[in-house]
Amino acid sequence: NGKVVYDRSSGLMWQQAGSQDEMNYRDANDFLAALNKDRFAGFHDWRLPTLEEVVSLAEPAKRKGDLHIDPIFDPCQKRVWTSDFRKDGMAWAVWFDSGFCDYAYTDNNIRYYVRAVRGKI
Repeated sequence: NGKVVYDRSSGLMWQQAGSQDEMNYRDANDFLAALNKDRFAGFHDWRLPTLEEVVSLAEPAKRKGDLHIDPIFDPCQKRVWTSDFRKDGMAWAVWFDSGFCDYAYTDNNIRYYVRAVRGKI
């Protein structure tokens, strides 16, 4: 299932589906390492997106599937990790189910999905 979505306005390529399970931040990085090892969609430079990159996918109103994201994306990934951190070590996440972003501890108890991206930073 190597489906991708190419965003022409940003020049980014996104996983259409992302992870099928929620995971803590450490496991999210392991997930990315596995994607790159397996050369998902033929590439080996997949990464967590920045907060700005993920927010660029957010829609102002809920779309099909009751998420604030275009229905071209898999609706499973309701909340996704980003690569951006606050100064206190908490990572930012985007919540497509409620249409906002927040930060969370990266310990084993907090679990979100991964939607990998590749392209410019």
